Amino acid sequence: HHTVRYADWVMGRMIEGMRERGLLEDAIVVATSDHGEAFGTPRPSNWLHKNELYEDNIRSWQMWIPFKHGQPAAAAATPARVSRKVMSHGDFLPTLAPLTGVEVATEHGQDAFGGGYSVRRQFFLKTAAPSKAGVLDGNDKYIMRMDGTEEELLNITDETTPVTSQRPARAAELRRLVLGWVEAIHCDWLDQLEGYADELKCGGQAGMYVNVREQPAGVPWARRMAMACWPDGEQLRTIPIVHPTQRPLGIHMEWVEIAVGSPIVTNWLTPNGTRVHSQSMHLQVGWHSTKMHWSPKRPLEQGNWTVEVRCKKTDAKIAHVVMPVESSAPVCRMMAPLRLRESMLLLGGEGATRVNPRQASLTVRSRWYPVPNSTDVTYNFGPAKEKPVFTGKLTLKQGWDKTQYTWKPGGDLAAGQWRAVVRKGGQELGSVDFVVDPAAPLIGKPRE
Repeated sequence: HHTVRYADWVMGRMIEGMRERGLLEDAIVVATSDHGEAFGTPRPSNWLHKNELYEDNIRSWQMWIPFKHGQPAAAAATPARVSRKVMSHGDFLPTLAPLTGVEVATEHGQDAFGGGYSVRRQFFLKTAAPSKAGVLDGNDKYIMRMDGTEEELLNITDETTPVTSQRPARAAELRRLVLGWVEAIHCDWLDQLEGYADELKCGGQAGMYVNVREQPAGVPWARRMAMACWPDGEQLRTIPIVHPTQRPLGIHMEWVEIAVGSPIVTNWLTPNGTRVHSQSMHLQVGWHSTKMHWSPKRPLEQGNWTVEVRCKKTDAKIAHVVMPVESSAPVCRMMAPLRLRESMLLLGGEGATRVNPRQASLTVRSRWYPVPNSTDVTYNFGPAKEKPVFTGKLTLKQGWDKTQYTWKPGGDLAAGQWRAVVRKGGQELGSVDFVVDPAAPLIGKPRE
């Protein structure tokens, strides 16, 4: 109730501000929402809007208030009209236009008050975990998790009771519609947009092959795959055509939210189909996007390469992208300075903050923004606020985004607060703080 009251107060302030500025002499004020809001129905666990795709979560509303000379138009002159038709936001413009005397032609919406209005099939998608998609066809609503682990067929007059088992053929029919729509919105829809970057369109060279309807069970679902570079270390730029000397080569992928951790492998295939490089990655639960980099040691052969992503357990292909290599293509250079994302101390492969004085080795794992150019950095270990007792060098290669550096002390470490600092020249790029404590467990074999 407080939320509704606050929204009403904000709306009132906005209207008063418009009236003071003379903007309500002849105007229509429209209020709407981008989704609904759930408060424990039709499931006790369904709260707010992003958790499910039930009517409470997705049903929106629109309210239109005509104004004349700063006041709401007289009821007699403009009688209230209510439409309870199943609409979409695409119907907004063709419904509003007749009230203003403007004619519009659009194939994406209908006039809600027009005589020829027909209820259309409505699709919906949410990417918040867990990712789900669905369709409303008449009174039938079908909802599925995008990892394929759950599905529901409902009647919107009573969403408390799924009817999936009673109507399996209808569920299968709507499932095919949903998966076809998911494919379409990630390719065909982009291709229709005027002024949208050509290299991002699925019909262009950066187009991705993925057929979600044939995706095997248990295999991660990719939404998009593109050749890319990150000139400033963060902002993605797609590369429709690759220069033979491009370093590094990047693969950007967007995923349906990962529900089960899965190992994948990326293969780089020459124009004749020879695999020349492979990289493995373990997708973690909850991930939505990934980046991979490869810095070839020699110029690439010109022609159409293929980069494919496969499930490591089953060898099922998840997606692939064609990578044209041409000498006329521009080179995407990384202009960003060397930057460190984070570092952590590892003992026995696990993160640690306390170290036994007799620990045989200490490893610092660092995650970098893609390294713009090969360069040297140093790792300094020592008690905090004192000179380091050890300094080691590590050469970073162009395109790297993670490293590990291991130090093997020659004697027992002094108890107290320590730091491992990563530097380039005199610049500190990052550090890890840890405590040397005789009471800390000794991980692995003690130092001899």
